[in-house]
Amino acid sequence: MHRISTLRVSPICLGGNVFGWTADSASSEAILDGFLEGGGNFIDTADVYSSWVPGHRGGESESLIGGWLAHRGSREKVVIATKVSKHPIHRGLRPANLRICLDGSRRRLSTETIDLYYAHEDDAHVPIAEWVGAFDQMIQHGAIRHYGLSNFTLARTQEVIDVATREGLALPVAVQPGYNLVHRAEVEASGLGAFCVEQKIAMVPYYGLASGFLTGKYARGELVHGARAGRVKTYASEEGFAVVDKVVEIAEELEVEPASVALAWLRQQPGVVAPIASVSAPEQLPAPGGVDRRRQPGHQQRGGAQLHGARVVPRHPAFMQDHEGGDQDQRALQHGRKILRLVVAIGVVGVGRAGRDAHRRQGRKRRGHVHDRFERIGEQRHTACQPPGDKFQRKHGDGDDDTAGGQGNG
Repeated sequence: MHRISTLRVSPICLGGNVFGWTADSASSEAILDGFLEGGGNFIDTADVYSSWVPGHRGGESESLIGGWLAHRGSREKVVIATKVSKHPIHRGLRPANLRICLDGSRRRLSTETIDLYYAHEDDAHVPIAEWVGAFDQMIQHGAIRHYGLSNFTLARTQEVIDVATREGLALPVAVQPGYNLVHRAEVEASGLGAFCVEQKIAMVPYYGLASGFLTGKYARGELVHGARAGRVKTYASEEGFAVVDKVVEIAEELEVEPASVALAWLRQQPGVVAPIASVSAPEQLPAPGGVDRRRQPGHQQRGGAQLHGARVVPRHPAFMQDHEGGDQDQRALQHGRKILRLVVAIGVVGVGRAGRDAHRRQGRKRRGHVHDRFERIGEQRHTACQPPGDKFQRKHGDGDDDTAGGQGNG
């Protein structure tokens, strides 16, 4: 488990943006069950999910999660994060609005205390001291444990820290930026990532799989359809596909899914605690979420949304301990060695002593197999995955990733 202040969280956060949208009630509960059984405990949602669906008003995702918590009696086993300020009826960070929204979220989530409460977006019309003061009071009253910032710029994040420090108010413990292998400047070039490391603020990035683009299921020249089409098109350049090609090559080398490679890379970036990943069906749960992502016969690498043949296991080692090499220097990471070791670690499932022994044997075998190709793969990957130019910079509408079936609220 990893830490966000006093919270102990799994290294993958399950995104709830699809609950009540591309995942119906039964599918949502099955996804939550699989995530919990696989060792995951960190769940992210927002009061605005899924207001963009015709006939929805917002809060549908929270209600499904709250119903699941009530049915399963699992509240003490999970860490719940939700967000405020983007609900179409209750928008903004005015303290009175925050209190109304907090009561609604707690009711829908069937909980007295929200573990992590994000400001979903900035509100320049409300003085920072006012809304940070409101979050501080919520913490003092036990309504929330911590608060965080989603979609805030570096300058505004710094300003929040400065104001909170000056006024003696609670500090934010987490931020949610958009961050992945083809969208890096928002964290890296802006300096936000370095600032978070310096201030010991956890990063919980969304769009970790670039709206599914990094799963390798989109081909060059293919017409993109569906709810995610608009976002996927922003990545579908030759530069973007060069990154995907390298992700797929490493995945095939190690017999894991491309999603495992992309998430492993993201999880090892400085300051990142738990990338957000959302799915529309239990079989799409990402590898660190308790699903064996070794390639299976009949798996469609490109052009198919489903990940066939996945096997849910009781607990995945990735949830139980940090991966080795987590403190190695950035130079080794950029040359590919660390990512290859990590993918071996999270892509091969071991259960119990026999499983762990098999995991080690397979890891040694694979490491030996790819040793001679480290430099070639590392150099190519390093070239393909440089921070993209302006064509990869885009505006985003929420704080959630859509691993296999959703786009957030757009």
